[in-house]
This record gives sequence, C-alpha cells and structure tokens, in this order.
Amino acid sequence: MSKNISSAVVLYNPDQNVLTNIGSYLDEVDKLYAVDNSEHKNNFLIEELQKNKKIKYIDNGGNRGIAHALNVGAREAIKDGYDFLLTMDQDSRFPKEEFKKYLKEFLQISDEKVALVSPLHDSYRIDSKNMPKIEEPFTIITSGNIIDLDAWKEIGGFDEDLFIDGVDWDYCIKLRKKGYKIVRFNSVSLNHNLGISSDHKNIFGKNVTVYNHNKIRRYYMTRNRLYLAVKYSTDYPRFSLSTLKTLLVDIKNILFYEKNKSGKLKYMIKGLWDFLMNKFGKIYD
Repeated sequence: MSKNISSAVVLYNPDQNVLTNIGSYLDEVDKLYAVDNSEHKNNFLIEELQKNKKIKYIDNGGNRGIAHALNVGAREAIKDGYDFLLTMDQDSRFPKEEFKKYLKEFLQISDEKVALVSPLHDSYRIDSKNMPKIEEPFTIITSGNIIDLDAWKEIGGFDEDLFIDGVDWDYCIKLRKKGYKIVRFNSVSLNHNLGISSDHKNIFGKNVTVYNHNKIRRYYMTRNRLYLAVKYSTDYPRFSLSTLKTLLVDIKNILFYEKNKSGKLKYMIKGLWDFLMNKFGKIYD
C-alpha cells in the first residue's frame, strides 16, 4: 500500500545537531516542514535548511507552543496533498537504518482505525527485551509519531491552549474517544532527548528518579495536568487519578530532593490558580 508521508519538526533555539537529527529521516519522507518557534533565529541554520528543496522553513513568529507549531505543519501537509505526517522534536533522531525499518512496519498496517503509530523511545528501552513487538499504549510521546491527517482533522488537531506539556496525552485521548487506535512498534528505536536533567537517588533502598524541571515547566505541568484530569475524569477515570497522583509525587520530590523549591512551588500554585480561572495558552512571566 502506498502512503505519502511528510514530516514536521518543531525548532526552538536549536544548535547545529538538529541538522544531523533531521538527516536521520529526511531521505525517506517526501517533504519536511521546519516550524521555527525560536525567539532569536539562527540565521546560519536557516540558510542550511533552505538549501534543501525537500525542506520548507516556516518562521512561526516566536514561541507559540508545540501544539501550534505541529498544527502549522499539519495544515501545510494537507495543503500539499499529504495523507500522513511524521512529527519530530529537534532533539530526536533515528539510529542508522531504523527509520527505513519503521516505514516498513508502518506500510504493512491495514487497519484503517490506526491513526497514530510510534517507535519505542530509547528512554523505555531498558525493558524492551520483555516487550511484545507491537503494543497499543494509552498515550505516547509526540516525537517520532506518524499521524493520519484525516484523523487530525476529525479531532480538531492539537490543543493550542495547552501550549506545551500534555499536548501528546490530549491528542491520543481524543483519538481514542473517536474510536481510533494507537500503535507502538517496540522493535523500532528512536533516540529522544527529554530536554531535562535527572538524578537517580537511592532512598531507603528504593530507587527514585528526580526530574529537575524549571519553574516555568512546573507551571505548565500543573495547569495542564489538572485540566486533563478533569476533562477526562468521566471517560477515563484511571487516567485522571494517575495524573493527579503524579502531581502529588512531583510536590514530594520538589520538597525533598530538588533545588529552588520555593520558586517551583510558587509556579505550581500559579498553575493551579490559572487552571481554576480557566486561563490557558502561554504564560507571560
């Protein structure tokens, strides 16, 4: 079955490594939309991208959030006649030959209800030996996904009110509510940088991973998780409960293990307040 595939990569103050990352999949897609959310543009990098006829560089007019950038890429792909869109973070790349393997698996899908496929992000590979070849996870990280653009249109695309954090969860759940399926190929690897530093601590014999998110990220995580927990509480109560429990764990980790405790907790409270006030979009600090 022939499937025409384009790609969108979201840029935000990228370094030169993004060219290598893009090169890990560019040859196998028909078109790449490089949507630039950077506040300050890297002119050298822009010139390098524009040298390739496969790449359309799009200045997104500053940081308008990952959801907006992905929607820009999706609309461009639809306008150019593409059926599918590979969504990539600038920090993600496929190991050698992995993207070809990924496409081979994707092209074998015959179920029309599959609206999103994903590789296995390397942050999960520690357990990959015990995983089945194919799984249907409840939600999946956005980078490396191939999305069906007809389904994107049907569910209204990515929720731009969320800006960042929870955009991927919301998109997956909206697909599920419409009866679509999400498939992950555990045999295909994607090197994905989460963009944060983490510490692994041993507390009373138990390993604890502490993510050192900054205060702005804590704001979005708090506000958007509360929003999603309430939004899907009726249809997916287990998801909502798990999301709320994660927030409580975050507070515990900040109090006991992280630096800048007061700043992070202050912005979590601000996230709670803005959620209650129904204030979404970009935070202006």
